[in-house]
Amino acid sequence: MRFPKALGALLFSTAALLAVAPLRAQAAPDYLHCERFLVKADLSTPKRPLEKLDRLRIGSYNVENLFLHLGHHEPVPGTRGMNRVTEQKIKPLNKIDGVARAILDMKLDIVVVQEVEDIEALQSLAEHHLNGEYQAILVEGNDPRGIDVGFLIKKDLPFEIENHSFRKETWVDPRLRDAEPSPIFSRDLPALVIRAQGAPKDSAPLLVLLGTHFKSKRPLKDPNAIKPDPESAIARGAQVKRAAEIILRYKQQYGNDLPIMLAGDFNGAVNLEPEFRSLHDRAGMDDAFDVGDHKISGNDRVTHVYFPGRGEAPDAKQMDAIFVSPELKDSITKTGVYRYKRNDGKEYPLPRNKHIRDKNPSDHFPIGVEIETSKLKARAPKTQQPQSMNNVIPLRPRGHQPFVVPGDLVAARARV
Repeated sequence: MRFPKALGALLFSTAALLAVAPLRAQAAPDYLHCERFLVKADLSTPKRPLEKLDRLRIGSYNVENLFLHLGHHEPVPGTRGMNRVTEQKIKPLNKIDGVARAILDMKLDIVVVQEVEDIEALQSLAEHHLNGEYQAILVEGNDPRGIDVGFLIKKDLPFEIENHSFRKETWVDPRLRDAEPSPIFSRDLPALVIRAQGAPKDSAPLLVLLGTHFKSKRPLKDPNAIKPDPESAIARGAQVKRAAEIILRYKQQYGNDLPIMLAGDFNGAVNLEPEFRSLHDRAGMDDAFDVGDHKISGNDRVTHVYFPGRGEAPDAKQMDAIFVSPELKDSITKTGVYRYKRNDGKEYPLPRNKHIRDKNPSDHFPIGVEIETSKLKARAPKTQQPQSMNNVIPLRPRGHQPFVVPGDLVAARARV
């Protein structure tokens, strides 16, 4: 089943989602637009006791065009016809199996996934290729090609999950003449707000995990352009800064000791390009690959190899990352980039050309971080509960009364 965009652009089963109706800000520059969705727990799977959850493995994986349909279609206004708006191709079954093998090999508890067509595609991956072990969570974002950011979370984790979406965050594009406010995030910046099982829904979380797929390096092509942006660094940099502001807002809401992670496809050399510095300089976040005794260097941190064309050298870089807040730095026990394997378990080397790369399950390599959970578990019992995060979140204290969030409603009106 699919749900109409009027109900929040969500593709969830009716049993999987409760939604809190969004509010609108009256002072756009001073507020962040946050939609909140409470994810109903899977009751068919026994949960691990929180006290016995000693390690948590979190990964990020651009699964490259996880499509199940031959192109995305939209209604033609005033007619009964449909137009195909993208030239999507169904992802081959052997590649989907390869994606699943990587996730299972890494034994990930939570995965941030990018380039997913919709919730149906993500649920299909979870149920048919991942042994039904994961719950799929996805809010449809802004990408015109229909590639979204979602989450896979192990069904046996003892967590209560709230899903936040910042897809309605806007900016006025400085690259365009007479620009109007438009979505700042190319896809979305979704967040999982993770609480202990049975905890009040407005209590402080154990962890906040944000997912991202920042703007690609495709150049700006617009007849109203007044400022060149050949690799879209201006747009990508603005997205990174807004992500840093959102991280700070979560800290403001739930305390400076709140553990936060930001994982995804950054669409640039994370460890080299200047637009990513604001994550550290403004929000205090660091790439897990650069932390403590678990640093990774050289080709070991390559997550993508780009082949520009004949006669040009391949460009191997780290485009995917998991950033962590200071509270998590000494909790990291493992980090790594997964390499695809032959049937005998031996790893393939980095691809030497595009033909070889295209045989892989994805053009990206998945990454993972393992954390020791004592600090997270220590956050479970709370004597004080902070004020709940509203659908429209102040960017900074304004001395106003908090908005009242309407009661829960079920997004259950289906479209065939």
